[in-house]
Amino acid sequence: MKFLLFSAINGIDEPNRGTGERLTQQQRFRRIVDEAVLADKLGIDAYGAGERHTGSVINSSPPVLLSHIAALTTRIRLITTVTVLSVLDPVRVAEDYATLDHLSGGRLDLMIGKGGDVEQLPIFDLTVDQVRDSLAERYDLLRRLWTEEQVTWRGRFRTPLDRVTVQPRPYQQPIRVWHAGSSRLSTAETAARYGDALFSTAGGPNRQQYRAYFEHYRERWQFYGHDPRGASTGISGGFLYLADTTERAIKQFEPHYANYLNTSVGRKNGSPYDGLREYIASTPSLIGSPQDVIDRILGYHADYGNDVINLLVDGLALAEQSEQLERFATEVMPVVKKAAPTGLWEGAANGCGEHGPAMVRFVAGRVLAAFAVVLGSLVLVFTIMHLLPGDLVDSLIDVTRMPPAEVAQLRHQLGLDRPFLVQLAGYVGGVLRGDFGTSLATGQPVLPLILHSFPATLALTLTGSLVAVTFGVVLGVASATHRNRSLDLVVRIVALFGVSMPSFWIGILLIIVFANILGWLPSMGADGWQTLVLPSLALGFGSVGVIARLVRNSMLDVLGEPFVVTLRAKGLPERLVMYRHALRNALLPAVTVIGLMSAELLGGSVVIETVFARPGIGRLVADALTTRDIPVVQGVVFCSAVVYTGINMIVDLSYSAIDPRLRRSLPRAAGRPG
Repeated sequence: MKFLLFSAINGIDEPNRGTGERLTQQQRFRRIVDEAVLADKLGIDAYGAGERHTGSVINSSPPVLLSHIAALTTRIRLITTVTVLSVLDPVRVAEDYATLDHLSGGRLDLMIGKGGDVEQLPIFDLTVDQVRDSLAERYDLLRRLWTEEQVTWRGRFRTPLDRVTVQPRPYQQPIRVWHAGSSRLSTAETAARYGDALFSTAGGPNRQQYRAYFEHYRERWQFYGHDPRGASTGISGGFLYLADTTERAIKQFEPHYANYLNTSVGRKNGSPYDGLREYIASTPSLIGSPQDVIDRILGYHADYGNDVINLLVDGLALAEQSEQLERFATEVMPVVKKAAPTGLWEGAANGCGEHGPAMVRFVAGRVLAAFAVVLGSLVLVFTIMHLLPGDLVDSLIDVTRMPPAEVAQLRHQLGLDRPFLVQLAGYVGGVLRGDFGTSLATGQPVLPLILHSFPATLALTLTGSLVAVTFGVVLGVASATHRNRSLDLVVRIVALFGVSMPSFWIGILLIIVFANILGWLPSMGADGWQTLVLPSLALGFGSVGVIARLVRNSMLDVLGEPFVVTLRAKGLPERLVMYRHALRNALLPAVTVIGLMSAELLGGSVVIETVFARPGIGRLVADALTTRDIPVVQGVVFCSAVVYTGINMIVDLSYSAIDPRLRRSLPRAAGRPG
């Protein structure tokens, strides 16, 4: 399930009876922009802006408003709710929304409709009887202008066109179009014929009517030869208000509902329901406890199979709007998304589904690059060991005490007299089969020796990484929130100390203090969790400083962003601003460093295991170097390269998934957005 937050964008020319606020038109626009930015940060899927040309609705130009929102957001899709195409010039619509499509990086969906406000029709020289024909004609022309060049056209509601090509061309090919209506079958028919999406208000107690409406759309979709998986539907959820219990939510929302009915828009539209409770019972409104709202959303989804539901927080005070959206995003959205998954807008950078194939190529390229690095490390390790003085025979026996003929025969048996490339090919082939050779010291296969030692090293690396990340992030945040104060100075000194001191020296200090002097912890061995404490601290302490400095600088940058100022101005508790919003964004640059540092700690464990006399890969390779056990050294170095490269690849791919800017930089491929 996807969620669309929208606003009617009323001018609000009278005080809000629930909050006492009287907003100017400029303040109203600013609140809409702030609301969209917050929705982007919270992970809400889409934001919609409506359009009217009469009354108190002040958003007569959705492309301008949505372009401004696009400049302040990175992920959220932008939708018109709705574009009143029946009264607009298709040439200007094609130009304006193609421009918005480019500015947003392909995050635009266009929702079209005839418009429910008949008072605006005379402004555009239309009558009620003409409006549906006007919509059909103008949409057909809009499609041609977006998909064709040199368009020649004649119609009833616009002057003719002769070989016209509009610019710019849409960024997406094509832009997704939604047809909005209630339950009129002709709307579903049009959407199905063109292969477009369908959106319905789905209001009223007769669910069977709307269920039949969506079923008709899907049947006609397949009739026109479209892939059934591409049919997308949405419904209007209406007002959002959550409380611990449904009764409390109804009681707290009652004044807001009454206020809405007394606004100019509410008085004009009227209400067919006898009070708030009937409104909740008859519509997919989102008023109640989190669990009740979850059940309602999933219940409507079971009936309609919708991919999208919209929500509205108009009329609430700033702090209450933020609180409601925060709670919805944390308590309702994750549950519904897991229970009712949809492919709509999936695999898309900032909603750009055309990047799906490019993302596959991106991942495949990273995997191939990792394989090339691993293969190159294998060749490099073998070559270095081959160039070192002596060979396997020198490691096995004292060649000065054997006849040269026997030495030559042994080298022949081991294949050491063959050309270098032949030896290399044989070794690479063996490694690909899992044969790393035999240890000269023990006579055992190398790979089982490595696999036996690896768990102890992995445990040390993971605990060392935990120390580095935990202390690094905590100290970095503390330093940023106490900038230029004593705590900040202390953290920066500790960070500098950690970066400057080698891990083996820190390990020796820890042994002297905590093992020899205080006797609190053991200084060697691998029996029990106590033996992990000192090695983990020694291994991770150096990385604490790096992570702390990185998080501090990143947090300071994020805390100066406009969205943080907006959240504070809305009255959000500082704890939520700091840890739910600022920290989450500040950690993005640290993801790569933390991942690479974890890989480096794997190499650092070699030294630490020697200092603390722990079994593991470090001890294994140290003993192998002492005894000139070349097969073991080659195997350990190669396996370490594999692990390091694997962690690098995972970090690379995870960062591209986290940071939408990287996904937006991928090459585009033609096709409908996801």
